[in-house]
Amino acid sequence: MGVLTALLILAGLIVVHEAGHFLAARWLGIRVSGFSIGFGPALVQKRRQGVLYALRLIPLGGFVSFPDEEDDSTFPADDPHLLRNRPLTHRALVIAAGVVANLLLAWLVLFLVVMSPKTNMMVANYYDANGMSNAGAVKFRQVDNVPALLAYTIGFFSYMSNGGSMAYETATQNVEP
Repeated sequence: MGVLTALLILAGLIVVHEAGHFLAARWLGIRVSGFSIGFGPALVQKRRQGVLYALRLIPLGGFVSFPDEEDDSTFPADDPHLLRNRPLTHRALVIAAGVVANLLLAWLVLFLVVMSPKTNMMVANYYDANGMSNAGAVKFRQVDNVPALLAYTIGFFSYMSNGGSMAYETATQNVEP
């Protein structure tokens, strides 16, 4: 379950990143020949409006391809809509757009966490006799006014990082105010 969750989150980040490059290129009128999520052989592919969209076997990356990079491109070398024939500012915007898209996603997630309804939660800390965490007895403390989405996320990742132990999941729970 933990590996699948991590792969889904990674795939989501990859889609957002590559969509940044893709959308910037299209917005600037630059020709795009492909949009792929993953590497290796294509599992599913579809050509639409001159762009080959593909989902590939290895979900550890992705790419946006341009006709400039293809040996068998049918476009003339001096086509003004090719990436290599665009001004440096346009090329820089296309390259930077992936990172900008990831930053916008991070801000959106942060906004959603901060703006989510507030709740109180009980947090379990494990202590041994010397005060070291993650061993021995359990001590609970209440944390007030925590964004509910953050409380859920803390509980979920605490559960996953503890190997799915139900004991820890029940120790970290939301409490109504």
